[in-house]
Amino acid sequence: MHRRFLVIFLGILLMLASLGLSQSAWAEASQQEQEAIARTGEIALQALNSRDFSKVEPYLHPSFTITTVDNRVFHKVSEFEQYWQQQAASRPTASPAFCSW
Repeated sequence: MHRRFLVIFLGILLMLASLGLSQSAWAEASQQEQEAIARTGEIALQALNSRDFSKVEPYLHPSFTITTVDNRVFHKVSEFEQYWQQQAASRPTASPAFCSW
């Protein structure tokens, strides 16, 4: 179960952090651009830890897709948020939280 949350988190973080940049484009990105991408990753982390996905919604493309490790596909933040809440509620211990990077 914990692994599922980690995979979901890493998928979201990777999506937000990479923003579709190739490695050569990433190497050419300015320090300011890299810092902005890192801030976006921090926002995604806060959204996961607080379970408040409205924080990350402004950064998502209007036709974004989230595919979870169990092959569920979401196109709306509210749908993914409901899924995340259900996953957290099904855990026998505290809700999932991820460390800052």
